[in-house]
Amino acid sequence: MRGIRRALATALAAASAVAGSSLAIKGGKAVVSLGGVSDDALVFTKTSGWTTPLALPSAATLKLAFSIVDAESGEGVVPRAAFVSFSSEDGDDVVLQVGVKPNGKAAYFLDTAKPPRALAATTGALNARLLLSNGDEHKPLSFPLGVVELPGSALQPQRKRHSLPPRAGEPAFAPQGDLFHTFKEEEREVAFVKAAAGVAIVVVPWALLLALIGNISNNLQFQTPPSAIYAFLACLVGLEGLILRYWIGWRLYQLLPPFLALSAVTAYVGTVALRAARAQRLKAGGAP
Repeated sequence: MRGIRRALATALAAASAVAGSSLAIKGGKAVVSLGGVSDDALVFTKTSGWTTPLALPSAATLKLAFSIVDAESGEGVVPRAAFVSFSSEDGDDVVLQVGVKPNGKAAYFLDTAKPPRALAATTGALNARLLLSNGDEHKPLSFPLGVVELPGSALQPQRKRHSLPPRAGEPAFAPQGDLFHTFKEEEREVAFVKAAAGVAIVVVPWALLLALIGNISNNLQFQTPPSAIYAFLACLVGLEGLILRYWIGWRLYQLLPPFLALSAVTAYVGTVALRAARAQRLKAGGAP
């Protein structure tokens, strides 16, 4: 809103430098109505507004009624821009539009039961001012009306930028209790019987295997395998390496060409290696 007020002031200053006759108001009055009953009207002339602050009660309606005329001829004028500005010493600045009839009569209504959101966010004590402009045809008018005080029921609670809405019955910020976290429970010791049984289940099969190998090791005849067996094992290792490379970062289209080529080589080398191993076994007197 502060930017709007600054822009309006700039426009008024620019217009006053080139315009001829000026705008004026007459028959101005401020009427406060409560429950449909109007109090005495505060009259403001073309030279000054009301002198004492206008305190508005809750659920009341403020009506600003006046006529916009040419200061020289006295004829009614419909300005191109008509606003009422509410500003405060705290920096609040709200600009609201005023309705004007074709004969130049203007009126602005403010209901304290449902005030504009921008006014509800202010501090309440506001300086009211009329801002009128009619382009290059007339000199603009910035007319101070007086002080308007909004009731507390029409205002929103004033909060700073980083304040949080409080919970029911609690302030926005309050000391909280210490937090304690348990990320992992302490390890429990396993009974000795259970631990020994687990070790036995793991160790006994291996001990049995080693005992059987020791009994038949004297009857075993170890022979050097054919060289084709080593080539076959190397091909199998190469296939595993390609699969690992694919798992690390290759795409499927990157894996398929070398994998298919090496698979064909592995199949051929495996056939040759198995035939050589079978021939060596038969030569040594083994079963076909």
